[in-house]
Amino acid sequence: FDKASSQKMQTVLRNCGESPQSINELIDRLVRFLSIEGIRGRLQILNPDIVIQESQCIVSHYEDFYNVKFGSRLKLNLYMHLSLMIERMMTSKRSTTSIDRATLTPPEQEFFSLSSGIFQPVEQKFNIKV
Repeated sequence: FDKASSQKMQTVLRNCGESPQSINELIDRLVRFLSIEGIRGRLQILNPDIVIQESQCIVSHYEDFYNVKFGSRLKLNLYMHLSLMIERMMTSKRSTTSIDRATLTPPEQEFFSLSSGIFQPVEQKFNIKV
């Protein structure tokens, strides 16, 4: 589901009279479906529908904060990566690896601060520490 395919589908739908809003909703649903199907066989304990929904929220928060719109293919990869990461964090032994934030640049510190807030609901829901 690359950029060219997405644009071609959008053009066809636009020519059929669909509104930009309905096209975007369809693409978002398609990306969600492809993400769920892509990880269904890889997840061992988590429900793909639930973990993909959490991944969508995480990606959406970053898009909103940075005022960007990720492409469909990037979203698909992020949803799948985040979902698998969450499960791996739940099933693996906990490590105490941490980053010394004092050594980070101000933009990196801002990113870590933002990320800790974005991941907080997932950390609470799945009892993990990102």
